[in-house]
Amino acid sequence: MMRGIRIILVKGVSEEDPESYYIEAGDDDGKRRFDHHNEFSSNPAPCVDDRIQRISDYSKIKITHFDADTFFALMEMLGLSRVINQELIDLDLMGKIDTNGATVLPNLGMNNSTRQYMVGLSVISGKFEFPRWNGKDIDVTEVVESLIFPLMDTIKVIRLGKEKMIQGEKAYQRCKEKTYTKGKVIFLCVEKPEDSFDGNLPFEDNYKVVVIYSRRRESISLRVRPDVDLQVSDKIFAGVPFAGHPRAAGSLRGKKFTKEQAKKVRKELEHLLS
Repeated sequence: MMRGIRIILVKGVSEEDPESYYIEAGDDDGKRRFDHHNEFSSNPAPCVDDRIQRISDYSKIKITHFDADTFFALMEMLGLSRVINQELIDLDLMGKIDTNGATVLPNLGMNNSTRQYMVGLSVISGKFEFPRWNGKDIDVTEVVESLIFPLMDTIKVIRLGKEKMIQGEKAYQRCKEKTYTKGKVIFLCVEKPEDSFDGNLPFEDNYKVVVIYSRRRESISLRVRPDVDLQVSDKIFAGVPFAGHPRAAGSLRGKKFTKEQAKKVRKELEHLLS
């Protein structure tokens, strides 16, 4: 299907590679490299970046992760974007959600088809065991090819997303019951993949910052409410470096952290907001 094009999962742009194209890979030149993080945050999200065009055969595409935003940019590069039914998907809104989080939508997009599709895509890619970068580059061409057909079934993906969001609300309530947090910053620990939830949900309970520790991935993620004057990307809290979007960042890919480190991050953020 991809006519010799390879897709490689990388940590970021490590050295100049004139034969490759990069999506969200930590650099931007508007020709072969397209990013919208950190110093490039003024750029459009790749799913709506009109600089991204169909590429020629036998090129490599390098990505740092796989989400809805990345997927639609990939489809544009591969010349397959028209194959997917976009009547129920607003790509402009997808870009806003990817950059600013689901707080741009009422009720965090529980009844929004674009948001539901984004969540459903994560569910399907998880079932296909899309890998995470863990110290070395990975050829993910085959898994992306396997994902294209199921992700074309827009109605099914949206339905899966809605089901996952309902489950996520219940998982958040269970998780919250286990870890009572007093203050402006809440700490939550996700023990199992099936207990994952939207990191923006605690904003409904008036928390200003969310710290989530994933035991499976041994990673820490941060979410900041839109009305809070705090940026967490390209910052270090309690000795843990974070990267991503200004209000939605995670500990560095390929690095492992402990639950105790996550708690110390929460404590430092609470102090910053006091």
